Amino acid sequence: MKDCAGKNSHLLAIETSDEETYIRHRIRHEGSARAEHKSCVWSGGTDADTEGFWKWAGTDESIAQYTNWDEGEPGTDSNVPEEDCICLDGNHRYRWQDTQCTERHFYICEAK
Repeated sequence: MKDCAGKNSHLLAIETSDEETYIRHRIRHEGSARAEHKSCVWSGGTDADTEGFWKWAGTDESIAQYTNWDEGEPGTDSNVPEEDCICLDGNHRYRWQDTQCTERHFYICEAK
């Protein structure tokens, strides 16, 4: 994402359970007055290059070491094409959902 790159950072890459716990806490704390934070929050996870191979954007690093997919995710619903990006879904305890990258959501930049 260009906004993150302009801040010498990249979209969030969640590599451990402890990191995700911290991020969920920050989202809840920062977003407590804003209902929008209960929707999806973008991470840098994507399978846009190779369908089914999830990696952190800008790298070739697989996300297989740690994942927190919601039940039934990542989905393969042929009625919803190109669900190539991962958001943390606030309506599902911030578990991961694969979503169309064109949707508008809040996002988190992480320092390089």
